Amino acid sequence: MSSWQLPQMGVVFWPVGNGDATTIVVDDATVLQIDVNHRAAADEEDDERVPVVDRLVEVLPLAADGEPRLSVLAITHHDEDHCSGFERLIEEVVVEELWVTLRSFIEVDGDGLTEAGQAVYDEACRRREKEIEAAATGTRAAVGDRLQVIGNADLLDDDDWKDFPSALLTSAGQLLATINTEDRSDEIEVFVHTPFRSDTEDGSRNSSSLGVQIQFMSGYAAGKRLLLLGDLEYMQIEAFVDKTERSGNDGRLWWDLLLAPHHCSRNAVRRKDGDDWVDADAADDLRRYAADGAVVVVSARSFDDISDDDTDPPHDDARDVYKSIVGDDAIYYTSDYADGSQSDPLTISWDENGKSVISESSADRAERWRSIGTVRNASKVDPGEEYVRGGDRPYARR
Repeated sequence: MSSWQLPQMGVVFWPVGNGDATTIVVDDATVLQIDVNHRAAADEEDDERVPVVDRLVEVLPLAADGEPRLSVLAITHHDEDHCSGFERLIEEVVVEELWVTLRSFIEVDGDGLTEAGQAVYDEACRRREKEIEAAATGTRAAVGDRLQVIGNADLLDDDDWKDFPSALLTSAGQLLATINTEDRSDEIEVFVHTPFRSDTEDGSRNSSSLGVQIQFMSGYAAGKRLLLLGDLEYMQIEAFVDKTERSGNDGRLWWDLLLAPHHCSRNAVRRKDGDDWVDADAADDLRRYAADGAVVVVSARSFDDISDDDTDPPHDDARDVYKSIVGDDAIYYTSDYADGSQSDPLTISWDENGKSVISESSADRAERWRSIGTVRNASKVDPGEEYVRGGDRPYARR
């Protein structure tokens, strides 16, 4: 068991290899989880990926009955690297409200659901019935049975979903009005960019990913904006940017923190031009709305693990695009934090001056401990402590 704990407010990126598992801490009682990727192999001692469900059980706030709880669990789409371990998570954690992008589960490509995706859909259907029953009495389902659907209203034309309360469906271009039935707009805003109907015309699961801008509204993090875009590709990014600009909602495009879409895949920021890859307009879109001091996070395996004939992400040319936007020193890699069950995840918060506070990676910590004896006037920084990048070396935040 690690001594690491959740930040008071901030964002946690778990080292799960090629996959996403992002924890957003609003306060000591409100935690949102966007995707989960707990692979069976992560339980093995020699696997560097963190067994994220086990770690969440250790650190989440507790419900009244003493069980760990999540205010919200959102699944962006049903690829296994975004929902593996879902069944285990809902067995061991009270998930008060589930958010799903229904279109990625009502299949558009005929391939059928992944096994993990089927588990998500089955749970969504169970909660659907609870919400329908509650709506008949003018209430919401009980804690642990709540569901919000994200997508276009025509999703409720489906025979299985026609009785689902329309008030619990949020479409692209709208704010999610509540967090687990409560108006928390004084603390956090969640704006939905995708999916919208035209997203799915190419028939891919990735194209129907949930894409959101999350903005903190209070504390040191006030005004900081996070873009989470699932596995969206450049066409969908360009489409939602265009729609948002035409709607006069440009403020919903800015970001201080970007999770590189699809694990730093080139398909999010580059396109094929004949036999060549060139930067897509999506790269310029992301560049245009990057705030001063913006940070990019890559949730993927190490670039060192990629062989010459390996075509899966992360991709070097996509990383080059992000370097051109924020600079090499402002890109952080979950793989640098991978230390199996003892991993201290990549944690980002902000100090009183609005500066990013980045937790120390396993590699940086090892290097610091090797050199600390030779650094004059160095103060001890205990393992797991956060530090601020400032001056020519890290210093402790106590």
